[in-house]
Amino acid sequence: MSNSETVSEKRRGRPATFSDLDALAAIWPEVRTRQGIQNKAAYLTQAMAALFPRGVRDVPKYEWFAGDARQFRQSILVEIGRVATLYGAETARAMADKMSVRFSEADMTTSEVAAWLRGQRLQAQGRSRRGRAAALAARLWTEVVSYLSEHPDADARLVSDAISVLMENVEHLERAKEVPPSPP
Repeated sequence: MSNSETVSEKRRGRPATFSDLDALAAIWPEVRTRQGIQNKAAYLTQAMAALFPRGVRDVPKYEWFAGDARQFRQSILVEIGRVATLYGAETARAMADKMSVRFSEADMTTSEVAAWLRGQRLQAQGRSRRGRAAALAARLWTEVVSYLSEHPDADARLVSDAISVLMENVEHLERAKEVPPSPP
């Protein structure tokens, strides 16, 4: 076999967390990738089992992210499912309880709450990365330039006002930060 024909023995991508992904794929046929099945099906299933052990969605405080189909927040449930898989159902419920007290549907977007949960989980695992001002400034600058190109009437005062609102939101997030429950 020539070099161009050799096949690497190493598997690429994230390792599978669940061994029976085929069974989950049968339940969730619209999910096409292994990672998608793992995230959406397996972790979501773990979250629902942890939050509703009797199989009935009867906990009102979870309704805004795990209620009916209109209020089903998959990204939040995936993060709760990851916590349940790593630390157990009791810890996942404790995180969901604290999250439901801290945030409501009106306070933050689904992606912001999921990011908060992810940050808490990674911090508990010792895997969180330090933020860098330059990297954040570059992201913010990209957004400002994009916004200004879409709104030619916007000026420096509008950007300044937006940054003030952004700082208020960051201060709100800082007040909401809390260390997750210790793993069992």
